[in-house]
Amino acid sequence: MGVARIPQLVKQTVADVQRLAKLEARLAAEQMKPRLRRKGRAVGMGIGAIVALRLALLFLLAAGAAALALVLPVWAALLVMAGGLLLMGGALGLLAARGLRAPADVVPEGAGDRIKQDIQWIRENSG
Repeated sequence: MGVARIPQLVKQTVADVQRLAKLEARLAAEQMKPRLRRKGRAVGMGIGAIVALRLALLFLLAAGAAALALVLPVWAALLVMAGGLLLMGGALGLLAARGLRAPADVVPEGAGDRIKQDIQWIRENSG
């Protein structure tokens, strides 16, 4: 092997490493697509559930207020229902905050490690 071939080999190695990094990124993106689709479907179903439950809750609250109005003045029945809603809203808000703080597992396992290994290899072999 002649000294004249070394620059060509270095260029080829750099091109191969760049191609490897692009392929690693594409692989990671392809592995994330099904997970993101599942998360998207879950969000859509959650929104549908929220709409249906909200409508059902409105009817239940109206029925509860009407029932309480039989034994309490109307203003007191509505105040009791509002207090219950405040308690329920606070509890649901806390649960939502806890769920949003939880880390999502959308990044495939090993993708970050493979990229770190590639970068380490480039650093070791480019000097």
